[in-house]
Amino acid sequence: MIHAKGRKLTNKKTMKKECYKLLAAIMLVLVATLTSCEKFSLDESGQSSTHDANANVTVRIHQVQNRTIGEVTKATTSGTALQDVCSRVSFVVFDGEEKIETINQASDDENFGIASFSLDEGEYRLVVIAHSGKGNCTMSVPEKVKFTSNKLTDTFYYYGRLSIKSDKVEADVNLQRAVAAFKLHITDETIPEEVRSIKFYYTGGSSTLDATTGYGCVNSRQTEIFNFTDNNRDFTVYTFPHEENKAIKMTISILDADAHAIKTFTKSGFKMKRNEIIKTDISLTKSSGGSLDEDDDRNVGLTVDADWGEETVVRF
Repeated sequence: MIHAKGRKLTNKKTMKKECYKLLAAIMLVLVATLTSCEKFSLDESGQSSTHDANANVTVRIHQVQNRTIGEVTKATTSGTALQDVCSRVSFVVFDGEEKIETINQASDDENFGIASFSLDEGEYRLVVIAHSGKGNCTMSVPEKVKFTSNKLTDTFYYYGRLSIKSDKVEADVNLQRAVAAFKLHITDETIPEEVRSIKFYYTGGSSTLDATTGYGCVNSRQTEIFNFTDNNRDFTVYTFPHEENKAIKMTISILDADAHAIKTFTKSGFKMKRNEIIKTDISLTKSSGGSLDEDDDRNVGLTVDADWGEETVVRF
């Protein structure tokens, strides 16, 4: 009986050892598999942002709104540094309706503005979005590009076809501005002490972009709030105009520390066009108002920045 029990204990120990050996072998296989794969990083949208080591396609941003992009790391005599135009770029490749590749870059990334992919022979659709928002833009289809918290900055886009017929393909793309800008200047020399922030609420535009057309694709209610810091008197908000150029209604509220409106300015019926600026001056201490009047000599078209199109001044 004693020998029988001893044999049973020995068998149990042997079985445990075999189990440990099997488990160790499985772990080694898993480790070998993982380490043989190319490393990648995930951005906040869960998409790979690493360049493919076996890439056969390279896409480079060549121009942004007719400005040639020079060296990636600094401004040069032959072009503009991309970091001076935007802080984020997204390159997205579609095979038909299926999104198959996404590379998101920030301005401090190496080779900012250059993306590499590994693609089989065929026809693809390419979307490139450049902006300066707090997070990466997202899209499941090119027709609906969304931005973090629906907040917009100066935004540029490219949409086109990628035809892969050889082992190595290099494509230079030219991006165009997709937004219209509303710029406000406060004329008071001193900001009243009770003023803490300024709120813009506007309708008629879109916070979502259709990259296939370069126009807005939803009817948005956009809100932007800025604090008065360092005696700042200039503020800019953006929208993606609709292709049918819908009229804009803009309400500007001057807020106190409790977010109560001290003064409100409202304008409706004016148009904002892609790559154009609407500009207005207001006073926080003097009365102001009036409607958009095309015959008023203050409502004239002015070209003050070659990078932008027409600038129109309106009164509130």
